[in-house]
Amino acid sequence: MRIINTSPSLLELEFYNQVIDRLLAAVPGDYDAVIVSDPPDSPFTPLPKTGRRKVVFSFSDEKNRLPDYAADEDVIVVFKQYSPFTPHPKLCPIPMPYMAGFKPVSVPFERRYQNFFFHGHSNGGSRQELKKVAETILFPDSTIQFTDKFGDGNKVSYAKMLGSSKFAICPTGNNAETFRHVEAAMSGCIVISNHQGAHWYNADVPFIYVNDWVELGLLFDSLISAPDVCAKLSKDTLNYYNKFLSVEAVSKVCINVLKHELNRTHEYYCPQIALNLL
Repeated sequence: MRIINTSPSLLELEFYNQVIDRLLAAVPGDYDAVIVSDPPDSPFTPLPKTGRRKVVFSFSDEKNRLPDYAADEDVIVVFKQYSPFTPHPKLCPIPMPYMAGFKPVSVPFERRYQNFFFHGHSNGGSRQELKKVAETILFPDSTIQFTDKFGDGNKVSYAKMLGSSKFAICPTGNNAETFRHVEAAMSGCIVISNHQGAHWYNADVPFIYVNDWVELGLLFDSLISAPDVCAKLSKDTLNYYNKFLSVEAVSKVCINVLKHELNRTHEYYCPQIALNLL
C-alpha cells in the first residue's frame, strides 16, 4: 500500500489524509491510494503508471464532471468530491471537508450572541443575490460581510464568530457545496443554504433551504420567535455532522465501499452501498 499525492497543497487534505490513513489500515492490499486535483477548466490529471491497482481520491472539479480515468482497468474506485449526479459503478461521492486549519469553537446555543453570520468572498453562485438582500434588510445582531478574495481573514477569528452564531448563511459559490457548510455544521450552527445535490451524505440533512435569498427577511422573524425549535435544530445539525460529514463517518463509508469493490462480482452503484452501510 502506498499513498501517491500529486497535489500536496490541497486545502482538503488535513481532513482527507486522516480518512486515507484509516482506509489503508483497515483494508490492506496491493494497491495505491492516489490523490489528484482536477480543476474544473483543465483536463483530468493523468494517473501515474505504477503497475498496481489504484484507489483515487479526486478533488477540485467544481463542475461535477465524470473523470475519464474512472474507466481505467486498474482503477478500483474513485472517491470524488464534487461528484456528478449520474450513477457510475466505480464512482463514490465524498463530501466537502472543513478547510485546513479550521478549529471549531462552539458556544452553547442559548449563549450565542449573534444571529445571522456570513463572512466570505462575494463572487460566484448566489452570493451577489445575498449581498443585495443584506444591503436592503437590517438583521439585528448579525454579521454579513463580503471580501475581495477567497480565504480572506483570520481563521481563528472566523471560527470564534461562527461558533458564537446561531445561524450560518451558506450561499453557493462556484459549486453548491462549500467548506462553510461543513464548518457551520460542526460548529452547531443552523445552516441556511441554497439547495444541494442528492448525494448519500445529504440524506436527512437538517439544513434550511431557500429558493431565493429574499426569503431571509421572513425567515429571520420566524426563527427568532422559535428559540426552542432552533435549539433542537442546532443539536440535529451537529448530530448530522457526526453521522455523515465527520472523519469517522466518511472513513467508514470509504472503507466499506472499498471492501465491496475489492470483492465485487457485478456492477452496482457505490453511493447506494454507502447509504446502506451508515
